[in-house]
Amino acid sequence: MNHKAVMIAMGSRNETLAGELTKDYEARGYQVIRSEERTQEGVKNAYEKVEKDGIAVETCILFPEPVYQVSLFDDDFIERMEASIDEGLIVGAWWLQQTANYLNRNGIKGQMIVMNHVSNIVPTQRYSYCSIPEAALANLVRVGVMDTHGNTDININLLTLGWLESTPMEKKWEEEMVRLYGGAKAPVLKCVADQEVIDACRAFDLLGGMNGGNIVLDNGFAISRTIRQLENA
Repeated sequence: MNHKAVMIAMGSRNETLAGELTKDYEARGYQVIRSEERTQEGVKNAYEKVEKDGIAVETCILFPEPVYQVSLFDDDFIERMEASIDEGLIVGAWWLQQTANYLNRNGIKGQMIVMNHVSNIVPTQRYSYCSIPEAALANLVRVGVMDTHGNTDININLLTLGWLESTPMEKKWEEEMVRLYGGAKAPVLKCVADQEVIDACRAFDLLGGMNGGNIVLDNGFAISRTIRQLENA
């Protein structure tokens, strides 16, 4: 295998960020492969194809399911949660499993970066329901670190994102929260720029000893929200 490559999985979930990430990796000499496979067989086939083509995928970046609002009182609550479990947990599990198996089969030292949303760390109004599958996937990542240790040379890390500036719905949420809490010191309300996410992916490339870790890019939202809740208790 001669060509080093990056696999961007489910990039259509945020096409703007995926496009910028693609440009950055290509500028650094990587071949970027995009895949939207959502089944175990589909993900397996995607990796078998790059093996056949003699391409060495060193990094797999899994994009998170887009955030949405839902309530227990919504008629379609269960339907939306079931779909979210499929997209947020099951699809992620297939990518985690097949990435580890691919790297193991080919003796490649590599990594998987699993993106998720800050609402799975701190409750965030009605957004937190959509983060339940992501929280489960985060636990799967931690277990996966132990499971793969000694079997394959893979690092599996989390990249937890705050509210992204490039996502219209999340930018609108920031503007609404600033109107409500703009005069308060907490929570910190500031969207994250796409370039910061790209820089974090570069950091993972450099931090070979980081395994099972989590970089949180939220401009302090989660910790300031937690502190505010404790002060108001």
